[in-house]
Amino acid sequence: MNTIVVPLDGSTLSEHALPYARAAAQLFDAELQLVQVVPTPLEPMFVESVPLRAAVQNLPEERNMPRQVTNRVAYEQAEGCLFSHAARLRERGLHTSTEVRMGMPDEEIVSAALQHNATMIVMATHGRSGLRRWTLGSVADKVVRSSPIPVLLIPATCPIAHEWTIRRILVPWDGSELAARALPLVREMAARTHAEIVLVQAVDPLSDIETHWVPVAGDIAIIRRNEALEQLKDITDDLSRNGLRSAAVAILSYPSETILEEAIRQHADLIIMVTHGYGGMRRVALGSVADRVLHATTTPLLLVHPADA
Repeated sequence: MNTIVVPLDGSTLSEHALPYARAAAQLFDAELQLVQVVPTPLEPMFVESVPLRAAVQNLPEERNMPRQVTNRVAYEQAEGCLFSHAARLRERGLHTSTEVRMGMPDEEIVSAALQHNATMIVMATHGRSGLRRWTLGSVADKVVRSSPIPVLLIPATCPIAHEWTIRRILVPWDGSELAARALPLVREMAARTHAEIVLVQAVDPLSDIETHWVPVAGDIAIIRRNEALEQLKDITDDLSRNGLRSAAVAILSYPSETILEEAIRQHADLIIMVTHGYGGMRRVALGSVADRVLHATTTPLLLVHPADA
């Protein structure tokens, strides 16, 4: 059975990933592995969970307590939190296991995924708040950069979902070989959900003339856009031959802005893209585009490492 790793941290925001993890588990007939990492060394300022914070702060002379005692309390609280979530998921008929780890959160999350031969990590992009507290957002960034398996990120700005239905998948395209490596997963997701695939390519409105960036003339812009649409048509034709519904859009704009705007305009339920890629005259790094999309989108984002694609 496939395994999907779901990192939690005891906060309400991190739990936003659970409905999406449930849907993914049902789609892939996968077991859910709930993972909570207790950061070490643990300090009270890093404790977001209300029960855990109360338990730690109520220890007598907490600041002078041995670190092992503080860590034990955090570990036990994490176990209880995961147990509650797992029980509810099992009631829905989902195979669910739990695991508490101690260490650096991003490293332990990726380690857990590799250890369990996971096919996907599903996590919220922001699980904690406060200037002095560990943010799951920074952990999500690190997980994306180091995970060799796909990571489904649920932005904190996503509406709270009870169920997740995928009707339309947005796929950013830049014409590169690396970007094409996301297509097998796109095909699989579309086949399992019967969703429409929308390929989106941004045609850069600037041109490199002797290293000085200048606006592209109207006729040239139209030619570039038509060339992009021809390339996209080859892909949509291939998808159609495989029984998948698809559409193609080419827009004279910048990549990240195009992806964000089209996700809203197309009512996309999911964005799938490779974390690193490049293409076009300016060799725009798809990695940096993915980073901008990750921090601004309100749509679930499935990032695929090129080595895994």
